Amino acid sequence: MKYVVRTGTSPTRTVGNSNKEDLMKVLKSGAVAALAAIALVASACGSAAKPVDFVFYGGITATGAPLLRSQMTAAGLGDLPFMGGDGIVDGDSPESYVGTAGDAAGNSYGSVAGINEALIPDAEGFAAKFEAKFDKAPGAYAASAYACTQVLLTAIEKAAAAGDVTRETVRAAAVDPTALYSTVLGTVSFDAVGDTTQKIISLYEVVDGAWQFVDQVNTGEDMTGGDVVAYGDDSTGETLKIGISLPLSGASLASAGPARDGALLAIAEANKKGGVGGYKFEAVIKDHTGTNGSHDPAIASADMTALVADEAVIGVVGPFNSGSAKAQIPVSNAAGLFQCSPSNTNPSLTKGADGVTLRTGEDGTERPVNYVRLCATDDLQGAALAAYAYTELGLRSALIIDDTETYGKGLADVFAAEFAALGGTVVGREAGGVSVTDYSAILSNYVPVAAE
Repeated sequence: MKYVVRTGTSPTRTVGNSNKEDLMKVLKSGAVAALAAIALVASACGSAAKPVDFVFYGGITATGAPLLRSQMTAAGLGDLPFMGGDGIVDGDSPESYVGTAGDAAGNSYGSVAGINEALIPDAEGFAAKFEAKFDKAPGAYAASAYACTQVLLTAIEKAAAAGDVTRETVRAAAVDPTALYSTVLGTVSFDAVGDTTQKIISLYEVVDGAWQFVDQVNTGEDMTGGDVVAYGDDSTGETLKIGISLPLSGASLASAGPARDGALLAIAEANKKGGVGGYKFEAVIKDHTGTNGSHDPAIASADMTALVADEAVIGVVGPFNSGSAKAQIPVSNAAGLFQCSPSNTNPSLTKGADGVTLRTGEDGTERPVNYVRLCATDDLQGAALAAYAYTELGLRSALIIDDTETYGKGLADVFAAEFAALGGTVVGREAGGVSVTDYSAILSNYVPVAAE
């Protein structure tokens, strides 16, 4: 004879006869928490493994997300929901999360720390321009990188109007907290530490092998107006360089490639329309992908050093990953070189004592802000994902795994805290570094809350 146990909104788990009396006592006791009942169910099955009803991964496609999702099936966890942040919502190319995980990608949920491409103010116009140039639809951060370039071009125009285009005048104009920019994302501005005042989190789920937009959360300001890039000023005959620093090889290409293309589209448009502030522009592309297919902060730092050394480089779009930003910001900040990321989400890059440290030079003096970003931070992204898991999906017991990277661990930390604050239980918190090729040892410690 078998008994089926249901606890709250959690799915069911079928157990055998062992420990039947103890199990029935638990079920009759209203004073015992639901997770205690679940744990006893696991014990009744003769297993010391901990029951969970979903897995959250703090990391990206290149650091193990599709591998973990695929190996969940072998561990008996394949039917459980899988959730992650913007590191896994990276389109449907062969290198992407869904492209790599294949059928295992079903029942996955994720987010993007920015506006959904279909909801940007000029969605149809931007998509049409992007597709005409690259013969593909824009990816998650294509519009954000395009907007970063628009901000830089607008700052160049302002500096030119004042009669002095240098790295410092461009930087100062770009990061001015009183400035409003009219971009493809809508009107944006930056606060005193360089964070965007437009704080939108978009939520997605995998449907029929592709990411499908579900909803979006706006915790920022709704603004209108702003400076618009003016093209076609009298040419000076000079060319300024715009750096593009991203991981653009292997598994990283799926997520960072659209950002590169968004920046390239904005540069091409500026040149086609006669330039900005009397200047034409040339892109200098740097790829800081490491040997493992993920971003490499050491290469990112060296690439930024090279961009700083090229005096014609007036600003940089990138990087894509927070770990690389942590390595690059001290280099670009020391040179006063403006840098705009379309996708960095770790709060410590700008906020609090950690942000101050990144802006502090070797002489111990905090330098002016040179780095800005056009996406919401993980304190918002993690909270939105936790609320979605708990409130919308009805999930209650989480196994949380992170890749130990700046972005992945930071997002997982926020998610864990927010999920617990909502009433959920973090059953397990595990770390799997970027070199992990087998998650079986970690997964063997857990079982589904329910198995029909």
